[in-house]
Amino acid sequence: DLFNPPRSYRRSMLLVFINYFEIVLDFAVIHARIGGLNKPFSGWYDAIYFSFSTSASLGMGDFVPESPFSKILVSMQSVIFFVYVVLFINAFSNRVEHKGYFSK
Repeated sequence: DLFNPPRSYRRSMLLVFINYFEIVLDFAVIHARIGGLNKPFSGWYDAIYFSFSTSASLGMGDFVPESPFSKILVSMQSVIFFVYVVLFINAFSNRVEHKGYFSK
């Protein structure tokens, strides 16, 4: 292996969750500044809601991107979070494998 294993897996998982919410907030700020949705946000909480629902379930339908740039931005956010979830599952499965749960 190129890298040493982390000292604490709990700390690593906590940092992964904090990083997830940080990215959600970053995209919320970008969506609030760019706009391009079917209706404007009525408050800062709408931008966070839209960003979180986009990253978690690909949207609920109450806010819909209409401009080409906002469509590209939502698509990029979906792909980034899909890759993020895949990497999280990969890291978690390696942790389970090292514990010996699947060994004979």
